[in-house]
Amino acid sequence: FVFGGGSGSLHSEALFVMHLPSFRWQSISCYGMEPCPRAHHTATVLGFGLIIFGGTGLGVDDSLFVLNTVSSVWHKVDAHGVSPGVKAFHTMTAIDNDRMVLYGGQNTETNVVSGDAFMFDW
Repeated sequence: FVFGGGSGSLHSEALFVMHLPSFRWQSISCYGMEPCPRAHHTATVLGFGLIIFGGTGLGVDDSLFVLNTVSSVWHKVDAHGVSPGVKAFHTMTAIDNDRMVLYGGQNTETNVVSGDAFMFDW
């Protein structure tokens, strides 16, 4: 999956999937509450979900979004606990089907670069 991206001040909310047997990209039409256009974010597959967090662009904050990859429906997730804050240029990696780790990045409000880590339990 590839979500969003940007060039200069232009950001996208387009979503594509690569079909590996044919090596062809396909645009996906989705429903629900989709993330705003963004770049410098993370897109991590966890189970049947594509998790989007952070980045840069108008309206980007510390919200988590998940796309159900079976139904193509977006949902905004109300996360609990300490928020990583508004991040860009970070990494987010699934470590099993229920958890992922967010590491580092730059706070887009203060421009402070951090080496902190956060665990998300799904």
